[in-house]
Amino acid sequence: MPTSERTAARRREQRRARVAVMSGAALFLLTQLGLGFVTTAWRPELRDPYYGQKVRLLQRRLADAPASPSTVVMVGSSRTAYGFAPARLEERLEREAGRPVVAFNFGLFGAGPATELLTLRRLLDDGIRPSLLLVEVLPPLLAAQVPLNEFNRERLPTWKLRATEVALVEEYGGALRPGLRPAWYRTCLLPTYYLRLPLLNHAFPVLLGCANRTGGFAEADGSGWTPAPPLTPERRKRNLVQAEKEYGLCLQGFRPGGPAAEGLCQVLELCRKEGIPAALVVMPEGPVFRGFYPPESWPRVESYLDELSRRYGVPWLNARHWFGEEAFTDSHHLRPEGAAVFTQQLTKEIIAPLLRQQARQPITTRPGHPRQRVAAGGAAGRASGDGG
Repeated sequence: MPTSERTAARRREQRRARVAVMSGAALFLLTQLGLGFVTTAWRPELRDPYYGQKVRLLQRRLADAPASPSTVVMVGSSRTAYGFAPARLEERLEREAGRPVVAFNFGLFGAGPATELLTLRRLLDDGIRPSLLLVEVLPPLLAAQVPLNEFNRERLPTWKLRATEVALVEEYGGALRPGLRPAWYRTCLLPTYYLRLPLLNHAFPVLLGCANRTGGFAEADGSGWTPAPPLTPERRKRNLVQAEKEYGLCLQGFRPGGPAAEGLCQVLELCRKEGIPAALVVMPEGPVFRGFYPPESWPRVESYLDELSRRYGVPWLNARHWFGEEAFTDSHHLRPEGAAVFTQQLTKEIIAPLLRQQARQPITTRPGHPRQRVAAGGAAGRASGDGG
């Protein structure tokens, strides 16, 4: 082959190579930009698999429900996730409300007041407006002397955040999250790297090992309730030791305040702003867990919740003493049979009266309304054999 033809052929190969490299780079860039757009503007729930699992369940329930149902949502921690099982009570609630009711458990593992605030904001952003919001209160988290910030990197990785949430996390966890905003932008520019786990969990979970799968609510029923798994005696003992280590320090010299208490106030502020009726719920605790409280701690919790009730015009329910130790897997997570009894009593004490009130006239949560406080109910205590 003449030299000129070989040179021309070489140049054509070089051009094709450059075109291939540039096309690959362009495709990679478009993929990143497309995924970044999808996970920020179109499907933000993909960023947080646990939230995404539950919101899809709730959206399906609302889509299948008759027009304009009352939507009762409970937000909280794993205590709520395992303890609130409303599916069988919706028919009764429909009679109380005078219209269809969708009751849903939006408990998330590791959640506290700040996560509850994040969840409520996300629900509103996703077009879901509860007719009644039940807000779990986990008393040890309200300690000012040992402030627990839920917005640290371990509990809330940067890639889980939506665009509208960056400022909130900067407000509550700014000292713990230097460089948060640039880090969040990087998750948008390189989502195939930063969001690889939630995206694979959503699309191809079989490709992930068990440690990286987030199928925590895969067994949830249509109401979002997940039954607590049984524990071996050894695992139960380890869980109790961990619970005392994690929460016991918060209860020593307890005084309310700190980031979690502020988050709880912000939840109630948002409910008042949006006109969403709300109620606070202290979940049941077993005798062993209640023993973590020094004698002076619970009266301070009670006084603080009374003050919140007056300030925001919301009722609160104290269910701490409703059950004996046998109702729990580890003294603060209810077994399935305990969850059924708790949900029945919660419906009787809080949900049904508030839905009846809504049926008569809308509830408001403006300041100045009479304080409502609901003490521990006797029926649940009798059912559990621990009325004290």
